[in-house]
Amino acid sequence: MTEYYQKLMETIDKSPLGAVDYGVLIGYFVLMIAVGFVCRNSSSNISDYIRMGCKGTWWLSGMSMFMSSFAASMFTASASQAYLGGWSILIQQWFMVLVFVYQATFIAPWMRRTRSITPGDAVYGRFGRLSEQILMYTGVPIGMVWAGTMLLGLATFVAPVFSLPVEWVLFSTGVVIVFYSVAGGSWSVQITDNLQGFILIPVTMAVAGLCLWKVGGFGGLLEEINRQGLAADFAWIKPRSHEYTYVAKELSGAISPQLYTLPWLIIMGVYSVVHGSNIVGQSSRYLSLKTDREASKAALFAGFLTFANSLVWFVPPIYGRLFLTPEIEATKELGLKNAGEAAYVITAIKVLPPGLIGVVLVCMFAATMSSMDSSLTGNAGLIMRNIYPPLARLLGFGELKGKALLIFTKVMNLCMGIVAITVAAAMMWWQGAGGLFEIFLDIAVLVGPFSLPFILSLFIKRLPFWSPIVGMATGGAAAFLLQFGERLFGMTFPWDINRIYHYKLLFVFFATIIPTLLTRLFWFTATDTFRDKVEKFFDQVHTPVDFKKEVGKEQDAPLARVIGRLGMILGGLFLLLAIPAWTQHSGEEAVRGTVAVLFIAGFIVAISAAYYLHGIRRARLVAAEDQINDLDAVE
Repeated sequence: MTEYYQKLMETIDKSPLGAVDYGVLIGYFVLMIAVGFVCRNSSSNISDYIRMGCKGTWWLSGMSMFMSSFAASMFTASASQAYLGGWSILIQQWFMVLVFVYQATFIAPWMRRTRSITPGDAVYGRFGRLSEQILMYTGVPIGMVWAGTMLLGLATFVAPVFSLPVEWVLFSTGVVIVFYSVAGGSWSVQITDNLQGFILIPVTMAVAGLCLWKVGGFGGLLEEINRQGLAADFAWIKPRSHEYTYVAKELSGAISPQLYTLPWLIIMGVYSVVHGSNIVGQSSRYLSLKTDREASKAALFAGFLTFANSLVWFVPPIYGRLFLTPEIEATKELGLKNAGEAAYVITAIKVLPPGLIGVVLVCMFAATMSSMDSSLTGNAGLIMRNIYPPLARLLGFGELKGKALLIFTKVMNLCMGIVAITVAAAMMWWQGAGGLFEIFLDIAVLVGPFSLPFILSLFIKRLPFWSPIVGMATGGAAAFLLQFGERLFGMTFPWDINRIYHYKLLFVFFATIIPTLLTRLFWFTATDTFRDKVEKFFDQVHTPVDFKKEVGKEQDAPLARVIGRLGMILGGLFLLLAIPAWTQHSGEEAVRGTVAVLFIAGFIVAISAAYYLHGIRRARLVAAEDQINDLDAVE
């Protein structure tokens, strides 16, 4: 391994973090903080702060949902799966595309029509206070675990390879996220998500494009896979008896033999769609849209972005497996337990000229920050909107309202950031051979029962108020026993259900859904008051939103102009990177670097200009409509 380590050091020493890279990172953080400053007065009440006062647009929220659907773990945990197992990980990404399409058809308009401020409000409107409170007291801690996991993924990616202290990565990132989240709430969250998308999309396209450039295109990549005898490892669907070559070659990391098989494919496809039906997960994003139709368009836009970008995300780790295995495996000597999690960054260092590594780091920060910010703001809203008021009444405290409620929500947002950083630090010690990917799988099994019961509320009206509580209890018990029953109680399970991930998901799914569904038989126990409540709720979710009557003045034009201006400034700053890319290198390396910079900067400027022009056109259209309305009023 000493020889491998020397090769790794040669790669890193060739592309150290220099003044340009640190300048890019600092400039990026400054931009995120500036957004928080710009949006600091955008919220006058908790509705504005949590859901933008229902003034979000499909293009704004669609990009935000796309960015929040993954984190740096996409380029660490998922990249390690591509490094070891090839294209199969794409299937998992395309399940998310399927979820967005499904949500666009059913969930997005349904959620927006609830007219709720938080998902907890929707649960309260459907099932009452008890179900709402149980879900809030379980959902908020789960949200903080996810946020901590996202931050851990970023630290795993950045700290060891670039010799940056883990504490620095956790603290600096957390401080920036907390600042703009607290300052502007959902306004700054969605604006920063869009700007971060402007960065991440062209950067990942550039890295993948440079990999393909070096190998002679996509055809050359496939030829090299076959030449190295990796066609079976990289097959889309694996037989259960498949033996990966990484085992014989003693590469670090692991893929469960049960993953990416046909049973896994079927079960995961169904589970993904079902899990996407719950009203307490990412579906809460649809509450911020202007109308139910805009909510559907946002989901479709997020699905399109997920599909298009997934085609380039996993080219670099696969390229790394083919050409950079020694250097990647040597990262174990830097402290990584799963070297495959460094496959993306090592490849990026290798194909990008010195001076552009900071751009890749920005990309990873963007992926994590866009996921964490919505989690922090959303959880702060749940606490102050759904947990605090009943607790205050129970303890005899005065309820907060108006400006005081808004201020305390910001304070709670700050607290959520501190908790997320603490959770990330604690989880550093939880990684096994499977690394972060293994952590994600374990968490998914444990948290599923707490949201799954609510999918039935979309389609079945006659469920008593205690229906989801039964599902959460039975599903939660099943998940706990499958995860810990053997080691705590010595329990044995038929068919090794507790050892096969997708079988665990299927078992937990049935243990949650079937008991919830059976409670329909007890609808006769529902009181007349509860039945009237349910009827009113379903009448509401079947009534389309009239934006002008229910909300009022839109913010499309100023939003588009603000994002457009900031984006064009961002693109102009990126353009300056062409100078060191061209002057500090020669030959093909200078050409590749300059082309990459010009592509990234051009993409950012072009999309930002489109936003800005849309804002101008929208402002003129609204002004013309207002003039017509004024004339009508005079007449």
